[in-house]
Amino acid sequence: MQIEMSYVNLRFTQEVDRMIRRKKKRGEMSRRVCAALSSIDLSIVSLTEIRGEARCQMTQVAVPEPLYLRGKALAAQRECSFNRLVNSAVKAHLGDSRP
Repeated sequence: MQIEMSYVNLRFTQEVDRMIRRKKKRGEMSRRVCAALSSIDLSIVSLTEIRGEARCQMTQVAVPEPLYLRGKALAAQRECSFNRLVNSAVKAHLGDSRP
């Protein structure tokens, strides 16, 4: 059974961009985003402030459809964008493991 993928355009804050781009393997950013969305409790993760933040260029990542829909629903419940929720999850997930 093949899982449908959603291809999502995201803008990471400079801090999150540095965390997520540590390795330059193809597909690595998508895997890191999926790991963050899967392992962090999106209903309580501290939301990263994005307003006024200089942002990096848009990046496309592949997210399994069920994970994407769950993230979109939780973002709506929290009254924030999916992009902000992803930035927050990645920061929480990778923040403690930075070199």
